Amino acid sequence: MGTYVLEKKFETQVEMSRNVGEVASMFGLGGRRDRVYRILDHCEIEIGAGQVVYITGGSGAGKSVVLRMLKEEIKNQESGDRSQESKDRNQESGDRSQESKDRKQESGDRSQESKDKNQESGDRSQESKDRKQESGDRSQESKDRRPVESGSLTVNRGKKTRSRGQKNNTVIDLDEWEVPSGKPIVDCFGEAELEEALGWLSMAGLSDAFAMLRKPEELSDGQRYRFRLAQALAQRPKYIFIDEFCASLDRVTAAVVAANVRKFAERFGTTFVVATSHDDLLEDLGPDVVVVKHLGCGCEVYYPRGGVRC
Repeated sequence: MGTYVLEKKFETQVEMSRNVGEVASMFGLGGRRDRVYRILDHCEIEIGAGQVVYITGGSGAGKSVVLRMLKEEIKNQESGDRSQESKDRNQESGDRSQESKDRKQESGDRSQESKDKNQESGDRSQESKDRKQESGDRSQESKDRRPVESGSLTVNRGKKTRSRGQKNNTVIDLDEWEVPSGKPIVDCFGEAELEEALGWLSMAGLSDAFAMLRKPEELSDGQRYRFRLAQALAQRPKYIFIDEFCASLDRVTAAVVAANVRKFAERFGTTFVVATSHDDLLEDLGPDVVVVKHLGCGCEVYYPRGGVRC
């Protein structure tokens, strides 16, 4: 989520021919073979979590270009966020490893201190034995009344002590979503309960009982479109991108789907970025951001609750 600045241009070269020259002359394009075309010139768009972004404009204006650019920007951002999270986890793991080393060092110091105490205790014990031996020698000397040479044997059998040291799809493009095949669509939602599968299908505007019992390859284009949408909704992703939003649906069904998309965004926090040349779904979709792409490089961004930004 954040602010995205979009700029797009490309260079093209035309192979000159008689017809190309005449067309260029008709429309005052000159005789240049190479040209630079600007599609977007600093289009700034702010997007928040759970919002609906509505991209519209005339045919050929570049709506799909804006949608694809936003998708790439967001995917790069998500990839960067995951990379930073991985670095943070590695740093946390390194800190834990250092703490473990410190604890082992402290344990080793205590073990050495224990060895020193045991050694000191052994020395005292040996010293006591020596004194007893000396006393016994004197006693024997007294008994025998003759001198006796005394000696001592020191044996150190100290014990050795060992110290032991003490673990969802994020971005979905509906055009790229592959649907399963070979079984009724109501069985195509993995381990979901029947009630949940029916809910996803209904939210995508596919509540016809006969359609639910068909396989995806047996559906019409409009039904297959809604089935793909139901599959995408079931993933509860962070972002869903939909080009030509509801273009293949009749306008009544399209209005129902648009209203359900709005509800889904508010309930699950999914951000929808949709593009369409139709403007009859604005009320039902209730977008938070409206992007109007004009022919050429012009672009206007409307925030229904916060004014207009160009």
